Amino acid sequence: MIAILSDIHGNLEALEAVLADAENQRATRFICLGDVIGYGPDPIACLRHAQRFDVTLTGDWEWGVISPDPQHWLPNLFRRITLLRETILAEPDGERLLTWIAGRSDSHRCDSCLFVHGSPASCRDYLFPEDIYNSQKMDRFSQLADGVCINGHTHLGGVFDRSTSGEWEFASSESLEEKAIPLQSPMILNVGSVGQPRDGDPRALYVLMDKGTFRFRRVEYDYGLTASKLRDGGDDMDGDRLACGR
Repeated sequence: MIAILSDIHGNLEALEAVLADAENQRATRFICLGDVIGYGPDPIACLRHAQRFDVTLTGDWEWGVISPDPQHWLPNLFRRITLLRETILAEPDGERLLTWIAGRSDSHRCDSCLFVHGSPASCRDYLFPEDIYNSQKMDRFSQLADGVCINGHTHLGGVFDRSTSGEWEFASSESLEEKAIPLQSPMILNVGSVGQPRDGDPRALYVLMDKGTFRFRRVEYDYGLTASKLRDGGDDMDGDRLACGR
């Protein structure tokens, strides 16, 4: 059984709760789709965990830390990228950590599944639920994946699939929670976010995959502790958003 995680975002409490749940569910492999860092108060501890996963991909925050360029970020986010890079380099093995981050792949293929952070083209590409009305974008995304695509990035878990009429549809993780669903092309599976869900549910979200099926898992964690760490560091906004899943 494979546990698929994305968008941990430096949230150690959420990550450790998910890892404990996945182990209780007998997961034996761990795939992380990127954005281990960013926003949350414990980037280094989360990176240490990610180094032990079977696969860890590049997210846009890792990409930003390795190649910091203000042209690609809003000013407030670029300041965070710069601070995050400094935090990593302040570690005794900071240079090695950056080298490890730089060595992550943009994608991973396993059988008929392509694992990415954003899209098969770029870790910075978004695919939102409302994109089902943009058939050209959906078709291009699906064609690039050449099979089932498994991604994160939007922090909105759910499944994009074609209806019997050929139209693209989206089903949220909430509507599919704990159901075992077959993986079948041209499906696009967004596994949601471990550390900063944005679907109105503060619980950590990840996916378990086994024998050609997958299911979403929601996990309670002490988001109050994470929020307190953020507020202690002067980040009230990100602390407040954890409680409401936004």
